Amino acid sequence: MLRGLANRIEQQLWARRAYKTVLRRWTALPDLQSCIDSLAALHAAREIAPIEMAFPTGRRILVIAPHPDDEMIGPGGTLLGALDNGSTVRVLYLTSGGRDAETMVRREAEAEAAGKACGYDTHFLHLTDFAESLTDEAIESAAAAIAEFNPELLFVSFFADDHPEHRRASELLTVSHDRGLLPGRIEIWAYQVYTAVIANVIVDVTATRQRKAAAIQLFHSQMQRRDWAHFAAGLTAYNSRFLPGKAARHAEMFHVAPLTDYADLCRPYFNAA
Repeated sequence: MLRGLANRIEQQLWARRAYKTVLRRWTALPDLQSCIDSLAALHAAREIAPIEMAFPTGRRILVIAPHPDDEMIGPGGTLLGALDNGSTVRVLYLTSGGRDAETMVRREAEAEAAGKACGYDTHFLHLTDFAESLTDEAIESAAAAIAEFNPELLFVSFFADDHPEHRRASELLTVSHDRGLLPGRIEIWAYQVYTAVIANVIVDVTATRQRKAAAIQLFHSQMQRRDWAHFAAGLTAYNSRFLPGKAARHAEMFHVAPLTDYADLCRPYFNAA
């Protein structure tokens, strides 16, 4: 409690100065330059025009979700449209969103309720300490779960997303590919949760945005922390700047590539970081 009070006082003191940055930890940011290097070829947004695509139809889709609710906050509108179009969707949760048993049970129950309401099935890997390290056990168990489902499309949080476990999900796929555990032909749809994606595909989710918001609200424990439905709606509204016309629309954005190519994009970042 005292540490929290001290942090708030420090931020208020800094806010009175002209220089507004507050460092939470006085350590280097070792992965910043490697992220810049990885994205350098994709940096010029004016040269990259995302292709507008319809919802997937009749495909086997596996979603890698670092935590319960990422699958809805990120690509939820696209997944709902794919389900409407006859796709089979499974969500593979790498973690259960907490370290204590009570939190894990609660969040898994919320995920199962959302899956039942939307029409996708759920599978939990129960990985621990995922943010700190990527163990052989985690790599092998995730690769086995992916191979068992045999997806045509594999959704994963973008490798530069602003959360360590969101980034780690892409590292897991990269290492699995490099070890020969996953075929390079799988089509990756890297989605955004917190951070803008350098996108080559955009999907208009205006028709499913209300159902997406309702599904997010089923994650009751997380809605107590923040209105994530509001957050997601703001993100999809922002993304609509890449859609033509002036109508009020909503869109989800993705970096889509075969796993071989996506691993090539990720590898310099994770090797350097």
